[in-house]
Amino acid sequence: MTGRELTTIGVAACVACCAAPIVGVLSGLGVLSLVSSLIVGPAGLVGAVVAAVALVVALRRRAADQPSAGSVHVHIDVAERAP
Repeated sequence: MTGRELTTIGVAACVACCAAPIVGVLSGLGVLSLVSSLIVGPAGLVGAVVAAVALVVALRRRAADQPSAGSVHVHIDVAERAP
């Protein structure tokens, strides 16, 4: 046998022996990434919704605290004045 034939047989043996575990590991990583995206994705969406609601509430409170453009603040002192 030549070196080339031995290399070919070695490659074929490696593929036959190691292909299933390698594919299994890659499949496991794919399943783990799917599971993590199914968990982290909705959690991120919930976080984004909570942040959006908090922003809207804060903006509405800020708008309610500010006077409108046409209003004027008037201070009336009702204390009696000495003559």
